[in-house]
Amino acid sequence: MTASSSFSKQVTEDIAENGSPPMLSTAVVALGGHAFMQPGEAGTHEEHRRNAHVICEQLMTLVERDYQLVITHGNGPQVGNLLLRDEQTRETLPVRPLDVLVAQTEGSLGYYLQQELLNGLRRRDIRRFVVTVVTQVVVDQSDPAFQHPTKPIGPFLSEEEARHRAQAQGWAVGEDAGRGWRRLVPSPVPKKVIQHAMIGEAAKRIDAEGLEWIDVGGGFGFNFQRAQTGPRRGSDLQTMIEVTLEQASIGTEVEISLNRLKQCSRCGGSGAEPGTELETLF
Repeated sequence: MTASSSFSKQVTEDIAENGSPPMLSTAVVALGGHAFMQPGEAGTHEEHRRNAHVICEQLMTLVERDYQLVITHGNGPQVGNLLLRDEQTRETLPVRPLDVLVAQTEGSLGYYLQQELLNGLRRRDIRRFVVTVVTQVVVDQSDPAFQHPTKPIGPFLSEEEARHRAQAQGWAVGEDAGRGWRRLVPSPVPKKVIQHAMIGEAAKRIDAEGLEWIDVGGGFGFNFQRAQTGPRRGSDLQTMIEVTLEQASIGTEVEISLNRLKQCSRCGGSGAEPGTELETLF
């Protein structure tokens, strides 16, 4: 591997000496969907691109300090705009379900970030990968959140308009922190990120090549949790494992070895041959 940055050169030297690259510290960055749509903006392509540029220039501070980045973001305003577009074209175009709109905005916002991150890295002559992942999560279909929607999405509305949409279109609506009224959707507790193994494997492969990496994730689509078929294990099986911050943030699978006590069939646990006894010498 050849690279002009001094840190990448150091990575190469470390691999040659030790046979494996050093682990970088990982910073997890969470962005709200409104980071891409500032107050007073309509959410145009140019506005999203410009705001993504501002975000990524700020993130370069962490990159230049040799952090790996895991970026997750909201997409409420963007999904809300797509929902509004679907409602306004309902008579002429097919309406898409919410999870598809969430995935669509995961991809588009990830694309804006990916483009601006790569541009920022190129300007600084830093070699890193940028990966956009459309994530899904498993949730419990009996989660009470489905009966009590609390997650606001979409544009702010007057109370009159929100109540009209609730009656006409079956929305759940509510006031959002005194800023206006918005549509409310369920926000169940995530049980598992389905793509966690793939993300972890990508990280290991890139680390093995001695290159730094950045993972960009988005919002969530829902998959209902399947019924558990095996017995549950409780406090009878305990162990301590070590994981990196990166593994803790994106999920991982770890193989562990456990010591198990088993009585010897020959001596019964005494340590003496059959027919003999242990003798203690002082």
